[in-house]
Amino acid sequence: MAHGKVSASLSSKNFKRVIKKRYQRASKLKLDVYIGCKRLIGTCQGVVLSADRISELNEEAHEPIDASRYKRAFSSGFPVLYFEDRVMGTKMIVDYVTDLFRTSIDELYVDRNGIWAIDFINSRQNTPLAGLFLVTAKKEDPIADEEAEYVLRYSKTGELLDIHVKVSENFRFTAWFDPELEIVETDEVRRYRYRYDYLSYCVSCFLCLFSDGSEMEVQGGFSIQRMDGVNATIVCDIRLFCMVFWHSDGN
Repeated sequence: MAHGKVSASLSSKNFKRVIKKRYQRASKLKLDVYIGCKRLIGTCQGVVLSADRISELNEEAHEPIDASRYKRAFSSGFPVLYFEDRVMGTKMIVDYVTDLFRTSIDELYVDRNGIWAIDFINSRQNTPLAGLFLVTAKKEDPIADEEAEYVLRYSKTGELLDIHVKVSENFRFTAWFDPELEIVETDEVRRYRYRYDYLSYCVSCFLCLFSDGSEMEVQGGFSIQRMDGVNATIVCDIRLFCMVFWHSDGN
């Protein structure tokens, strides 16, 4: 039996038909989107597609293929589409992949320049993001108070909100809580479920919100009640603010 290379065009109707037939029902694939987070993309496994500005294309190294609205090339084993407008390109890729595999986006990673993607993702799918991560693009990033407040105010996540950017010393956010509510210090130990094996990373982040998943433990901290009656425990440390919301059953 002879062995040879098999190629398929991403825009081929036959290719789409084969994939959609394979995924006739909603796919259980976990799809994450990284926008502007190049240092994180390098550590990811299973990258499907990547969009970049056409100015980043090294034609001598990659021998790109011209398409109607972009150029195609390969980098580190996955296809990269180069666009004049990377925002438009990113939206096109998200629409293409989610439609192809009949699934929604699970996690979104953005830096301060990718805030636009939060509304874009939320507006196109019924299920909320499981996780939203706001990260620094580079160490020299400026203060991101405005971006952090936007994410806190408007993000809708089912399990995890992680903000890992520089904020000013006097940064405040009070929209969730009545300023007259009492915050009570506590020494109790409570367990909660957390889906990700992510604790080591969260040690150096600014804010984490956790809910359902594998079991973990929170010790001490402060107890507070949200305006809708939901209780939360807050744990503060150096460069760490962790808030755990408790369900009606206490978990």
